[in-house]
Amino acid sequence: MMESFAVCVTRGTVNDIDVLMQHRLKLWSEVSARSADEIMARIPPYREWLSAGIEKGCVTPFIAKSEGTVAGSGCVWIRDVEPKLGLNRFEEGYLMAMYTEQHFRRQGVASAILQAAIAYLRERGVERMTLHSSEFGRPLYEKFGFGDTTEMRLNLK
Repeated sequence: MMESFAVCVTRGTVNDIDVLMQHRLKLWSEVSARSADEIMARIPPYREWLSAGIEKGCVTPFIAKSEGTVAGSGCVWIRDVEPKLGLNRFEEGYLMAMYTEQHFRRQGVASAILQAAIAYLRERGVERMTLHSSEFGRPLYEKFGFGDTTEMRLNLK
């Protein structure tokens, strides 16, 4: 039988950077095929980028807690985009760094973070949210109405 958790999601600040970095490290370790050394080498520049983004206001973290214990986190990066058909504004929200602690998985934590992120973007007048999903997160995002795009990638290095 699964336990039921009450989840509270709040907007984070730069003071939450340690939790966000712990979750980013766990996420990369769980879903990336990269070596531990490669992952660890990316942590300092990611921390610097994330801290700067939070301070500038273009990255907003969301922290989920259950009974005072951090259960998960995620961030929304409001980034500039070129003028696109169907968009009145030249920005979109990019959902990133979603992570739920193992003990809290399948308890609605990620859904609560996603709902808070969507509400935040709507408050800001942002018209589109994009993301890159792991295979584990895909069912959640599909449940919320996210669909596939035709994005492709070429690594130049």
